Amino acid sequence: MGDEPNLPVRAGGFQLPAGCPPPAGGRPGKAGDDPEEGVGLPRLPPARRRRLAFLVGVAIGAGAVYTAVSNAGGAAEALHRVATALPGWLGAGLVAEALSFFALGGVVRLLAGGAAAPATALQAGLVVGGLGAVLPAAPAEGVVMASRELRRRGAPARSAFLGVVLAEWYVGATALGLVAGNALLLSLVVQTHLGGQRLSQVWLVGAPAVAVLAVLALSTWLAHRRRTAEWVALVAGRVRFWRRLPAAQLRAQGAAWWTEMEAVLGPPPRRRVAALLALLESALDAVCFGASLAAAGIDLRPGVVLVCYGVIVVATMVPFLPAGLGAVETVVPALLHHLKVPLASGLAGVLVYRGLSTFLPAAAGALAYLHLRLARQPAAPHPAAPHPAAPHPAAPHPAAPHPAAPHPAAPHPAAPHPAAPHPAGGGPAGGHPAAGP
Repeated sequence: MGDEPNLPVRAGGFQLPAGCPPPAGGRPGKAGDDPEEGVGLPRLPPARRRRLAFLVGVAIGAGAVYTAVSNAGGAAEALHRVATALPGWLGAGLVAEALSFFALGGVVRLLAGGAAAPATALQAGLVVGGLGAVLPAAPAEGVVMASRELRRRGAPARSAFLGVVLAEWYVGATALGLVAGNALLLSLVVQTHLGGQRLSQVWLVGAPAVAVLAVLALSTWLAHRRRTAEWVALVAGRVRFWRRLPAAQLRAQGAAWWTEMEAVLGPPPRRRVAALLALLESALDAVCFGASLAAAGIDLRPGVVLVCYGVIVVATMVPFLPAGLGAVETVVPALLHHLKVPLASGLAGVLVYRGLSTFLPAAAGALAYLHLRLARQPAAPHPAAPHPAAPHPAAPHPAAPHPAAPHPAAPHPAAPHPAAPHPAGGGPAGGHPAAGP
């Protein structure tokens, strides 16, 4: 071995001198590595990446909140207005938000709960809409957690997952539809009131509303077509280039998901009830927002409140910001200030709404999820209790043939009856009369 030449060693993309051992650890070199780039850095696990994105989003949102508070005149004045909020309007907002989660629980029970109790569906709704809204991968984590608990209580796995996803979709779609319909109605009323003047400002609100309603109608129509599901599955399979599947198999998967979704949605009356419950949930959440503004001393018309609520709905969809943290606290006070509302009052109203609709439901959702997890353990032995006792009622069944045993023996006592004619008809042939003479 000592006669072997000292050849250069390649580690990763670097050329090491002759006789140098390769470095310990690191990613081994692959064909096609660029020597100029060197050894690739290790990738973070998916869970750590989600947590990092969540922390970055929270930092961005906190910075936006700090900016909004500073521009509003300082945190002291805004917090003072929150502390002196009118208790009557606070109670009205709290009741409206609680009723909205009851409506959300009804949607979850209708679509995903199956035979689940109403209390279980309500807790699942709190997990999805309350706790799930503030988690790093919102709303995916809340959907997974709620569907898992419903599955452990008897709901089919795919039906539970699809039901929770569809419940979230119903709530989001009805919220956008409510806001867009209000904006369209408001634009028409303002246009009529102004006699056809200032059309540019009117259509600035009405045109986006028409576009949103058209997109919602088109997406609903496409969602009920089997070809749409097949096409989506085919596109998703092509994007997942590292695991190629045949086109026929991808279409079959999409068709299976579509069939399951149609089964979860059920007949048209059931879908209409789910849509009405989701619309009620969005309307009650908007009522909570209006009550929060009134608690901070802000008096606005219901139509204007719904327009501001629409801005909140859109701001919560910003990625990397859990529940739109920072975006809502920045945009909505600015919009209220454009409507002649002081910045401090507008920020106080938004903070009150945040407390009623985000932080309290998140705490309630955490408690609900903990209760679901703990209540599952003691409930497990009850369904298993009848199984040991099942053989006892079945014990008499093997013994059933024993009473029936005498029935085959019944002909034995009847055997002498055929022997009765022998003395009468066989006298001369019998041994006794022949012995007589």
